[in-house]
Amino acid sequence: MVRRTLDPWIEGVFVLLLFGLPFALGAVEAWGYGAMEVSVAVLMALFLVRGWRRGHFIWFASPMNVWLCAFLLLVLLHGLPLPPAMLARLSPRTAEIAASDGASAWSSLALNRTLWREELLKGIAYVATFLIAANWFHDPRRVKRFFFYFGAAGASLTLFALVQLAFWNGKLFWRIETASAFPFGPYVNHNHFAGFIELALGATLGLLLAEIQPALSRRAQLRDEAIARALLLAGLGALLLIGLLLSRSRGGIVSVLGASAILPLVLRRSDSRRALFAALLVLALLVGGVLMLGSGIAFERYQFAGDPSVRYRLAIWRETLTLVRDYWQLGCGLGNFAEIFPAYKTGFAGFFTVHPENDYLQALAELGVIGFGLLLAVIVLYARGVLRLLRQRRDDQARGLTTGGMFGLLALSLHGLYDFNFHIPANAFAFVLMAAMTQAIAALHVRSNGEIAFLVRARRWTRERSAKLFTGIVLAGLLGAIGYAALSLRAAIHHQRFLAWFRTYRVEPPEQALRATDRLIPGYEAEMRHWRARQLFDYGRLPERPRLQQYAFFERAAELAQEAAFARPARGRYWALWARALAELGERERALWAFERAVRLDPTNAEIRYDLGRYAVFLGDRERALQELSRARQLDPTLGLEQTLDLLSQLTDDEHLLRRVLVGEEEAAAFTTWYRKRFERAKTASDRP
Repeated sequence: MVRRTLDPWIEGVFVLLLFGLPFALGAVEAWGYGAMEVSVAVLMALFLVRGWRRGHFIWFASPMNVWLCAFLLLVLLHGLPLPPAMLARLSPRTAEIAASDGASAWSSLALNRTLWREELLKGIAYVATFLIAANWFHDPRRVKRFFFYFGAAGASLTLFALVQLAFWNGKLFWRIETASAFPFGPYVNHNHFAGFIELALGATLGLLLAEIQPALSRRAQLRDEAIARALLLAGLGALLLIGLLLSRSRGGIVSVLGASAILPLVLRRSDSRRALFAALLVLALLVGGVLMLGSGIAFERYQFAGDPSVRYRLAIWRETLTLVRDYWQLGCGLGNFAEIFPAYKTGFAGFFTVHPENDYLQALAELGVIGFGLLLAVIVLYARGVLRLLRQRRDDQARGLTTGGMFGLLALSLHGLYDFNFHIPANAFAFVLMAAMTQAIAALHVRSNGEIAFLVRARRWTRERSAKLFTGIVLAGLLGAIGYAALSLRAAIHHQRFLAWFRTYRVEPPEQALRATDRLIPGYEAEMRHWRARQLFDYGRLPERPRLQQYAFFERAAELAQEAAFARPARGRYWALWARALAELGERERALWAFERAVRLDPTNAEIRYDLGRYAVFLGDRERALQELSRARQLDPTLGLEQTLDLLSQLTDDEHLLRRVLVGEEEAAAFTTWYRKRFERAKTASDRP
């Protein structure tokens, strides 16, 4: 009775997430990953109730579980407030940034705890998904069914992507605006579409291997039904490969080719290698035939040599390694890469870098050597365990499915070397689900009498041992699932509320904005204060306002900007806004100090440097003004040349010095024209009696 009532519900939630998350824009928005987290909480509750009604829980005993627990404890440490002395010992650079105004206060390794909390909630969802799936897939037929679900999800994504490509109007789902230059299907980025297809291709390949491997190992003959299934699966695999090619994701193509080259090297059995090569050859022939019929549209925009994205990645990786050097021990905090990275960025000004286009480098930067080592230990133990089981298996179907699952996992893992698929919730969820399925099918063995046995050590905890303890732990788990769902839902609602506030606050008239007492949204207090301060500062600079009224705007802006900068001490633009407000209030020393701190935290921000150069002009510091204004124009050549020269002309008329703000030889003519006009104006003024 239990199996009929709860197992279909668990399966339904898994299938809903597998199909729904990719179509929810990859679940990159707060409502998307919030729904994923709440759904995983429902999975937790269903799994616990199922175990309680059955009277037992079964789980695989593995050293990986110990390392995984240690990793989670380290991640929790990132969010704990620490005394200044301990923080300075664990992470000197974090302690230096956290001391906002020379004050000693408790702070965490993750300076932005909101970002840490978001990533922590996602991480809990992924770990819970793996543990639930690994202990629920105790039936080989169920595992095989989910391999079909993966293939079907990939096929539905590919067909939708092809239809959208044929009728593309510049919007996702023909309605949703996107700033991305490379959307494909329901994903904002074509590389992330390719990441999901890699997993779906692995599942389809596993099903195909399960059909053809018995014949290739000469233990059985392909009958008509098996031939039809093999042809259908080959066609499905070819469809996925065509979708991958049409997405123009070079990372996806390289990852699939890399998995095709590496996986045979780790397969010990020759018949498994023959089956894998045969399946890949069939898929390649089918895809080649389709491309020959459909011309070379798939290769229309492929290019590698001289591609700016390659140079961008190499530069970001080099700068990320510099960040790692300062945070080598425990990292800069889970989810805090984008918070800290601007201080290490030296090129590609104007690009806001959220991820370093390499999941492993980001993990090293955020978790440090210790955290990355724990994560690497979990991965290595998992891979060794599955490969050991694969070498032991004689069941052709189990070996075929395991090989296909390993192919998909390896392809997406390779893709993580030059992209950030593991930070896309839909792909990360699919990855851990595939990992659990692959481990389960490798460990399950069906005996001749139909009984299912495990090829690994399995622990069994029954209610008979201690009914009260069993019930208490189940109730505690249910309360934990409810609490986790509440936290996730609360975080998603607060994020949506902040976005709604951000869309409306800018239209408030000046007097109303000055008197506004915003109801702060938990987790976004600093952001709300910063944007309100920026609005008030802009209102204060309106020339038609009396000086006394301007002072009131600047004073309130400085107050809010200071609170925002102290709450987000790693954000240079927050310190720069406070510095601008202080400058307008005449507090020169504090303004200069805040400007210098802003430049250290965000050295490639052209706006900050330009404002500092303009303030240096006001202070009469010619050398500092020339230095900052020339650097600002190098970072952003669109900054007005004449406006910059007019500023500097208040300090010097030296042509040689003024030429330092030129960017490129093409501006020489414009400079000559401006300088001639300036000379003529000065001569006219001197000739007047």
